[in-house]
Amino acid sequence: MSEIGLADWHLSHMVYNRKKLYVFVHALTGYSIMLYGLTKKDFKRIGELFYEALKENLLSDYDGHESLSRFCRFHEEIAFHKLTDKKVLGTTTYLMRILPSFLDLIDENNLVQYRLSKKMNSMLIKHDYPKSLLASLLDELSQKGQTC
Repeated sequence: MSEIGLADWHLSHMVYNRKKLYVFVHALTGYSIMLYGLTKKDFKRIGELFYEALKENLLSDYDGHESLSRFCRFHEEIAFHKLTDKKVLGTTTYLMRILPSFLDLIDENNLVQYRLSKKMNSMLIKHDYPKSLLASLLDELSQKGQTC
């Protein structure tokens, strides 16, 4: 794969029922994490919220994967940058285009949208599935002894 690690994510959003749905997309794999209804107060700890959602999704999808036991805590250094990579932009645009078809999976009482993320991560993107691509990245990082 590439030198991109687990800390390389991009953020997009859309409005659903007057609340914003924030979609974090992994730059290399298209694996996505979704948070719904963030408040101004939540943005003060966006790194922590993202990290916890990512950790829960990864544990659910890859329970027992050896690289997860060494997963680093990069959330303290989370930063948002303008999206410039055309491949990542294409993947993000594709996800955002198909996302409205699955908005009925949103749990309006929950900040982290596990069911919606699971559905999106099982969709075919880049001739593979985001969940499979991320598993390959985790395997590669594990073999190299890296954590993110």
